[in-house]
Amino acid sequence: MLHLRMLREPRIPLADPRRFETVVRAAFAQRRKMLANALGAGLGLPLDVVRRAAAAAGVDPTRRAETLTLSEFAALTTGLS
Repeated sequence: MLHLRMLREPRIPLADPRRFETVVRAAFAQRRKMLANALGAGLGLPLDVVRRAAAAAGVDPTRRAETLTLSEFAALTTGLS
């Protein structure tokens, strides 16, 4: 049996939940890609823009999407907005 409970508040406050979803989907869209390459391709952004946003968010752009936390994705989304 599986019991799900809805949270009253999101775990991470987001300025733009739709943009967050877009960034997360782009990060996971291509298998076995580094974060910068996946986001660049998925969002149609130049790699240097993605790398600068990742650095500003404190995220290594060579990591893979599955290693990021929700907080890191939120910070990255803010940097890419």
